[in-house]
Amino acid sequence: MNRREFLKGSALAAAGIVSGASALAQGTLTFRGPAGRNPNAGNGNGQALRRFNTTTILKGVSLGMISDGKTVEEKFQIAKDCGIQGLEVNCPTTDENLEEILKASEKTRLPVAGIMFAGNWKENLSEPDPEKRAAYIASITKAIQQGKALGAPHVLVVPGVVNASMDYETAWKNSLEGLRQLIHVAEENRVKIGIENVWNNFLLSPVEMAYYIDQVNSPWVGCFFDIGNIVNTGWPEHWIRTLNRRLVNLHIKGFNTKLANDQGKWKGFSVQMQDEGDFDWKPVAQALVDIRYRGWLIAEVGGGNAERIKDISDRLEKMVTLVKNITEESATN
Repeated sequence: MNRREFLKGSALAAAGIVSGASALAQGTLTFRGPAGRNPNAGNGNGQALRRFNTTTILKGVSLGMISDGKTVEEKFQIAKDCGIQGLEVNCPTTDENLEEILKASEKTRLPVAGIMFAGNWKENLSEPDPEKRAAYIASITKAIQQGKALGAPHVLVVPGVVNASMDYETAWKNSLEGLRQLIHVAEENRVKIGIENVWNNFLLSPVEMAYYIDQVNSPWVGCFFDIGNIVNTGWPEHWIRTLNRRLVNLHIKGFNTKLANDQGKWKGFSVQMQDEGDFDWKPVAQALVDIRYRGWLIAEVGGGNAERIKDISDRLEKMVTLVKNITEESATN
């Protein structure tokens, strides 16, 4: 079944899952990039890895998580003093704020770890109205262009939402068309588009996510994998191995199923990263080593003052250290 026929098929979403599973079983669901070569090494991630003299993983948090500091520069400096190696910021933003972020990054020599697209959830690429969808694409375009100005490696995008008024097939078709329109923008600016797995009732398995990304058919579109978002429905290490070279970057947060069941699903996130919750970091770290992941590990948890940011940095450091140790052990075996 070719791409044109697939998009026209009446059982689009189901066909995607079945075809993807079949391709994986037959070894034809390819993993982009030769072994040992991570595609992130060619953009801002590679520069940051060299700056911090590491070949594995860098620690990041969101700028909005830092409550201390009156100016953007002060917040950047606090993050750096706490051991954070890069900050995720929201775009598109005003020219004045963009300039402030750029100056803060240059002054503190702390890079921008990535862009969180500011329009996520308000609108999305599955939007049925062509005019609204075009406006959304224009907004993502601006975020990508601002990402280039900041030296960011990627822009995080929620591709679509499935609900009672938006069926799966239409979400699949519309979002793929939108992403294909953005490929040349990403390539021209050398900023990748990272599709995040979120609770949007869409792209619900690693095989489906991999197959979806392959339909876009561009090295400039991949998956921004949120480890905590799938703990209640799957295993992060399975996703990591299946997505492989399609991984753009990583978000990390914990999740506790008991809290979610007892107090509501969003309460499941009110735990620390690897210290509490339902997933074991060791198999996740092993999976990252197996695919030779190089890039950012960005905490997406409740922030606070400098003391809180230092605590998050220390927790991230434990995770990064485990990955480094497994990498070194693998090299000696």
